[in-house]
Amino acid sequence: MRNLRHLLTYLLILFFLSTEAQFPLGSAKEIPDTIYKKSHLKSNIAVISLDAGIWAIHKFIRGNDYAQISLKSIKENLKCGIKWDNDGFETNMFNHPAHGSFAYNCVKFNGMSYWEALPYSLSSSLRWEFLFEIEPPSINDLISSTIGGLVIGEATNRISHTMHTQYKRGVKRIGSEIGSFLITPTETIHRLINGQLWKTKSKKPEDKFLIIPVRFQAGPGITYINYKNFNKEQLSASIAFNVSYNDPFALKKCKPFDYFHLKAVISNLSNQPFLNKLNIEAIIWGKNFKPSENQKLLVGVFQHYNFFETDTISSSVKFVPYKISVPASYGLGLMYMNEKGNLVFNTEIHFNGILTGAGLTDHYHLKRRNYNFGVGFSGKFKSSVLIKEVLKLNLDVHDYWLYTWDGIKPGSEIQEKDMFSIQGDKGNASYYIINPGIEIFIFKPVSFYVDMIFHLRKNRYAYYDFSTQQSTEFSGRVLYNF
Repeated sequence: MRNLRHLLTYLLILFFLSTEAQFPLGSAKEIPDTIYKKSHLKSNIAVISLDAGIWAIHKFIRGNDYAQISLKSIKENLKCGIKWDNDGFETNMFNHPAHGSFAYNCVKFNGMSYWEALPYSLSSSLRWEFLFEIEPPSINDLISSTIGGLVIGEATNRISHTMHTQYKRGVKRIGSEIGSFLITPTETIHRLINGQLWKTKSKKPEDKFLIIPVRFQAGPGITYINYKNFNKEQLSASIAFNVSYNDPFALKKCKPFDYFHLKAVISNLSNQPFLNKLNIEAIIWGKNFKPSENQKLLVGVFQHYNFFETDTISSSVKFVPYKISVPASYGLGLMYMNEKGNLVFNTEIHFNGILTGAGLTDHYHLKRRNYNFGVGFSGKFKSSVLIKEVLKLNLDVHDYWLYTWDGIKPGSEIQEKDMFSIQGDKGNASYYIINPGIEIFIFKPVSFYVDMIFHLRKNRYAYYDFSTQQSTEFSGRVLYNF
């Protein structure tokens, strides 16, 4: 019942939500790194206050054990050095990056650019790990909070700015402010403090140039998951969000996040996690080329955040279909577009280095962990064909390789002192995702999307036999173009 209320709340927000406009291909708007006055003093105060406030919630309201800190716990954390932790998948791979995004948006509101915000995000992560938890500081949290916080923070910051505008009034204003708060709560609190939350003004003709080209789709759907190894299946309801920010081929200069694409799926009916998927792909630097009149080419450096999670699909099956996350990843990318009459072809190729990632494993199951930490690399191939604004064919292929070098031998007893020193099962693993889809445009603002996602996991263990698992899911959903 609680999960159903969550989905209904998001549907209600979508009903009231509206961004400024939809734009055709070829439009882009370059904006400053920040629209706020720069203040290092306010940035430091905001981030420290945020960390202290979140710790106070965990200690005094939620009563979490790890928040019961003392001078003794701080001294032990400073002495023991950086470890790996055994928190749950969502905690390590999404909650920590989300915490980092809150810190990022605090300093963004006080005038810091993408690169200037990096040391603030790092200081927030260090402070949390060494001061505000009794558990040993973990290297995976430092990386995912800092780097993952950058990508989630900048993406949500820019989406939020397309929602909260001082020109809106009435129901649209209320819905936009609620949506903005859910995406960037720390910025909404800042706007509340300085009075921007209530200000309204009339739109001037020159203000139209402040509008950012953005495509926003959202809608409910049904997902069917089949886990071949156990001959089990499950249906679950979900809501999907797709955001394309700017047309990358229309940018004259490519600064961090002048273009990004975000996909998210919330699916928490039955026993599935609240967040099923979150993928963000953002440009850090790039250069456009025009090989011919109908062709466009962009070569650049991109930042990626990827999160895929499911839970057990049956009470009789203790394994899950898939868990894969890469919160910190950078790499080279190529984007190509070709227009031929009523056809528009798009292709992307990306090669990335993974600073930290996580994926399911078969043997290391300790406390809340059933996954390995690792570093490695990934490749992505994305292609689409748009036919007469009536039909769109998509194909996404992801390939992640993670290497885990610190594991325990079979039969070894894990001592309390070693609890935070293990990456998982020693070896390497590859995770493949193949995702074809079809989008049918029913009428102008509404489309119907059907896709299939095939997951394949291959684990090569140092101390165990080779293992392979696979699952397939099918989704159908109605998307509304805001």
